[in-house]
Amino acid sequence: MSAASQNVFSDRIVAIGASTGGEEALLEVLSHFPRDCPPTVVALPAPEHVTAALAARLDTLCEPHVTVAQDSAPLTPGQVWLAPGGSAHLE
Repeated sequence: MSAASQNVFSDRIVAIGASTGGEEALLEVLSHFPRDCPPTVVALPAPEHVTAALAARLDTLCEPHVTVAQDSAPLTPGQVWLAPGGSAHLE
């Protein structure tokens, strides 16, 4: 992470909520994020297999690393976490 963005993002996170069908809008937004973006969390209602596939797709198309969130994962710059799919996506 560059020193300039470290100062800008050091005390911020981004939270995004998307509705059903919001995958393309999410791609549009995240494709403009820099590699060292603030830690980002995303909630999207979708089955687990869809969330995993979406994370993999976004990870290949976006600068920051995109993955499905896991318990106790640290919020670090350059990382986008999708809430796990299924009934527990907002727990």
